[in-house]
Parts: sequence; C-alpha cells; structure tokens
Amino acid sequence: MAELKFEIGEAQIQNAIALAITESFSPEKNAQVVRDVVRAHLNYKESSYDKETILSKAVGRMIRDIALDEVKNLIIKEEPKIREIVRSALGESFTDSIIAQLQTSIANKIISSIQITAYVDNE
Repeated sequence: MAELKFEIGEAQIQNAIALAITESFSPEKNAQVVRDVVRAHLNYKESSYDKETILSKAVGRMIRDIALDEVKNLIIKEEPKIREIVRSALGESFTDSIIAQLQTSIANKIISSIQITAYVDNE
C-alpha cells in the first residue's frame, strides 16, 4: 500500500490564493486592485498606538541609517585632526574614548532631527 503525503506551507497557500485572485480580474481591474492594495499599505500602521505608517517608519529608518554612515565617515575622515586636538588638550589616553563619544553624539543629534512624513492623497 502506497501512502502519499503532501505538506504545503502557509506561505505557498497564500501565494496561490493571491495569484488566483489577481489572475481572475481583467487587466484594468487588476491594476485598480494593485493601486488599492498599495494605498492601503501606505496608510497602514502596525498598531493603533503608532503615529507613523509602516512606510514612514521604513523610509525613516533607511534615511537615518544612511545619515549615520555618513556621520561615521566624516568622523573617520577628520579623525587625525580630532586626535591631535584631543591629544594636545587631554592626553593620549582620552583620544579613543573622545572620538567614540563624538561620533555617537553627532550621529544622535543629526538622526534625531530627521523627520519623515509619507502620506497618500486618496483622490
């Protein structure tokens, strides 16, 4: 006696349903459904307590990451000058600590001032 066993994951089922739904619409209706889904997700918040949409959070996070990298690169570029100033003012033992603190402080200041707002005009 032969036994067949199929295991289909939840993601596969969801993909199959999504594909079947989109293929059942005409091209015009399909485009409208895609627009409606995108609009809905642009306005969607993870919870009722969130002030930002998922889009605003994601874009904001990416921009802040880029800004953080740029600040780090700026500090690295100017590190020899900063080391010399700290060394002459406070001594060699403080330079690594001061540079790390400076990098963190400047990055936090710049990143905290970045605000992202994204919305969809439902016309």
